[in-house]
Amino acid sequence: MYSRGVPAGARFSEPEALQVAACSTGCYNPPMELVFTEHARYRMATRGISHAMVEQTLQQPDTRGFGYGGRHVALKAFSQGTVKVVYVVEGAAHVIITVMWRSP
Repeated sequence: MYSRGVPAGARFSEPEALQVAACSTGCYNPPMELVFTEHARYRMATRGISHAMVEQTLQQPDTRGFGYGGRHVALKAFSQGTVKVVYVVEGAAHVIITVMWRSP
């Protein structure tokens, strides 16, 4: 289980896992389990970024790469701006570390 910044054995309050379905444009993306850390949920709420935006960013990113410490980074442009999702992969789960608006 992802442990950087989280005490060993700790569980997130209100664990949240979503199954992300295949995209509607005919492409195939196997379902993935999304686990949002408490920090990520807080950042989404304060920054006005929805769960649907995070799901779309991971399913159909405009850009994918790696960030600090080998963490995965996905970017997707929306009408409000570009969403940046930082996450790690643990088995079949994508653990969302933080979510933000990308600076222009």
